[in-house]
Amino acid sequence: MEHKKIGAELQDSCDDQQKWVLDSSLDSRGRVPLRARTGAWKAALFIIAIEFSERLSYFGLATNLVVYLTTILHQDLKMAIRNVNYWSGVTTLMPLLGGFIADAYLGRYATVLVATTIYLMGLVLLTMSWFIPGLKPCHEDVCIEPRKAHEIAFFIAIYLISIGTGGHKPSLESFGADQFDDDHVEERKMKMSFFNWWNVSLCAGILTAVTAVVYIEDRVGWGVAGIILTVVMAISLIIFLIGKPFYRYRTPSGSPLTPILQVFVAAIAKRNLPYPSDPSLLHEVSKAEFTSSRLLCHTQHLKFLDKAAIIEDSNPLALEKQSPWRLVTLTKVEETKLIINVIPIWLSTLAFGICATQASTFFIKQAMTMDRHIAGFTLPPASMFTLTALTLIISLTLYEKVLVPLLRHITRNQRGINILQRIGTGMVFSLITMIIAALVEKQRLDRTNNNNKHMSVIWLAPQFMVIGFADAFTLVGLQEYFYHQVPDSMRSLGIAFYLSVIGAASFLNNLLITAIDTLAEDFSGKSWFGKDLNSSRLDRFYWFLAGVIAANICVFVIVAKRCPYKSVQPSQGSADSSMSLAVGVAVDGAQSALNTATTVHNSVVPQIKPQAKLGTFQNLLAGGIAGAFSKTCTAPLARLTILFQLQGMQSEGAVLSRPSLWREASRIINEEGYRAFWKGNLVTVVHRIPYTAVNFYAYEKYNQFFNSNPVVQSFIGNTSGNPIVHFVSGGLAGITAATATYPLDLVRTRLAAQRNAMYYQGIEHTFRTICREEGLLGLYKGLGATLLGVGPSLAINFAAYESMKSFWHSHRPHDSNLVVTLVSGGLAGAVSSTATYPLDLVRRRMQVEGAGGRARVYNTGLFGTFKHIFKSEGIRGLYRGILPEYYKVVPGVGIVFMTYEALRRLLTSLPN
Repeated sequence: MEHKKIGAELQDSCDDQQKWVLDSSLDSRGRVPLRARTGAWKAALFIIAIEFSERLSYFGLATNLVVYLTTILHQDLKMAIRNVNYWSGVTTLMPLLGGFIADAYLGRYATVLVATTIYLMGLVLLTMSWFIPGLKPCHEDVCIEPRKAHEIAFFIAIYLISIGTGGHKPSLESFGADQFDDDHVEERKMKMSFFNWWNVSLCAGILTAVTAVVYIEDRVGWGVAGIILTVVMAISLIIFLIGKPFYRYRTPSGSPLTPILQVFVAAIAKRNLPYPSDPSLLHEVSKAEFTSSRLLCHTQHLKFLDKAAIIEDSNPLALEKQSPWRLVTLTKVEETKLIINVIPIWLSTLAFGICATQASTFFIKQAMTMDRHIAGFTLPPASMFTLTALTLIISLTLYEKVLVPLLRHITRNQRGINILQRIGTGMVFSLITMIIAALVEKQRLDRTNNNNKHMSVIWLAPQFMVIGFADAFTLVGLQEYFYHQVPDSMRSLGIAFYLSVIGAASFLNNLLITAIDTLAEDFSGKSWFGKDLNSSRLDRFYWFLAGVIAANICVFVIVAKRCPYKSVQPSQGSADSSMSLAVGVAVDGAQSALNTATTVHNSVVPQIKPQAKLGTFQNLLAGGIAGAFSKTCTAPLARLTILFQLQGMQSEGAVLSRPSLWREASRIINEEGYRAFWKGNLVTVVHRIPYTAVNFYAYEKYNQFFNSNPVVQSFIGNTSGNPIVHFVSGGLAGITAATATYPLDLVRTRLAAQRNAMYYQGIEHTFRTICREEGLLGLYKGLGATLLGVGPSLAINFAAYESMKSFWHSHRPHDSNLVVTLVSGGLAGAVSSTATYPLDLVRRRMQVEGAGGRARVYNTGLFGTFKHIFKSEGIRGLYRGILPEYYKVVPGVGIVFMTYEALRRLLTSLPN
């Protein structure tokens, strides 16, 4: 063949490697492609254009489908959700068939053309069902029940779109990725960016769909929207055809299932043969003979399948006559292993898929029942999905332009983090999404049932935005993973595997709804899914999904740790001299990458002698004394800070006087005397001793746990000195200490907030008064805001302190440790205080609210308090008192770290 002839002549020349594309692809005339004229971004842009129009059409229908079924076809909530899930499941499982046809028979380009034609047929029929009199839903303006002809036409149309999507999605995305040569350094980097920018284009289509298209459907008419979608799809098809001369094509290689079956049959037939002593003795063709794909390296897992490549008769003539069902190549064996490897990953991401399906079903239905009036404009329910699309676009752009370059420098991994780490990060965001959704839905039910008030749809914004972050990590990660980790001849099927996660999850979601509905009725006599949301308990369903996802994350970590990666033999004549190390491995193992980064770090940064371990009592003692000493030194500034924070509760924000640190200090001296600066300091010290003791002790214990935990080490590599470990340990330690000592903190705040009128007469009296007037829970008023503030604050504090201290020691190892800890602690305190000050201010105001019989200002909880302060005092109101806070925090945090470190050294030097 011409391809083999030219390939043999060119592979020995680096210049020709740059000129020609030797990855078995062809140009539009069936010749070896010229690199300068074909492929890369010049071809990918045509492909991305048609993806934009397809997502515009799909989400213009999918996000508003539940609205159509409940308002036009008059289905109840349960039936509508089931129909949406069935259609979504079929639509996202059809790519398995479409990808198989593309890889085996038609090729990706031809499959895209056929699928787009079927897609257009569905859009045309959907549009006709609104304009042909015999297919219209109703003849009257008020439609009680739609006509059967319209229902039939509607469902035929949307399932034609499902079939079109089944061929379109896997073929188009893999066809776009085929435009980049894995054996070329620059194009390989471009391909890493391709999936991110592919999803940016995808999100642009979604964004347009859930704003403009959805608005037209709700306000103008579904028929007009159908015309627009049909015309846009037709135009994009023409654009796709214009790009034909620039594309690189791959010839279909027959059924990808046949080689897999051959491997299993041959392995079973030779199951009694011994393994060869050297893997190089297994059957493999030469690189010159193997031009349809890339040769794979031998791996040690699933060794039973290696027997399929054992040579029984080494005679060359016998090898040529050997049946492919008796002897297969090592590469075919490794390709079969790849398919087996992706199955556990596919199964362990189904829980994420169930979470993702809620965004287009229950989330949209929630929006329908809430107040959608924003600045005089009524927002279509499906337009809430705009937040998800915007978040996805922004997060992908930041990930590509900011996070990846930063992580590359840290991990020495071309991708920044490995693909499975990216997928796992998105799963954590999906867990947060379900928790937020459950809390918001419970609040909505309480307001609706108790006060008959509709909450603003803005309350749904956090869950729509966080699911966008989840999609940016997990969905894009799944695209890359399944594309790269399947055999080269099955890449359309690889994309179909990724899509089928959402499809299978849609069916599982239906099964969960049915099973939970039945169990709830059996145990409590009341269904979680009523005829409408107000008679349902969707919050409980969200909590259930949160539990499922949390358990699934644990399973995913175990599976990802054991999952091997595709390893490709380097091609000859590679343009990059280092290609032998990385050419075929589009994804690097997380462990090796992180260990490499750690090795480099340890070779540059001088090692600091680890501190001796203290006993429990000594650790608690050091932390307690450090906290008490620090608070006593900074008590005057702490008093000023609290008074400034509470100033907005004394008068309207518009007439508040400009804060003056010295004027307030002078007032205290004149009215109350110097001792007033230490008002409430006794209770501060009583609170600070156990708080700081628990804080430092818990921090040390959390650090020990993470440093000795093999699961954590497998995920982030060497945990010693890792900023992530310090960050998480500090946050957990702060939450632990704050929860344990919160009542004392509240009493301290009440005492310090008093001016001339002394409502509380000491610590014991304050405790008794609060319990009598506000109940036992009054001692925990503002705890939510406290934990939200303390967790991030302490996380930033410890991470910044440890990083600064380590940096200082590495550059100036002979400086006084007292100076290093004092300055590092002060700077860390300033950083963390700036980030979390608004939450601390809200906490103080909620703690003082209702004290001394004064009128309540905030009655709407944490978010309501934020909103009230912002509206009445502006953004500056959230940072009221930040100046004395800095004066207090910088020396205060510096002193506490310096004292703690000094006491540690003192206590470790004493005899036991």
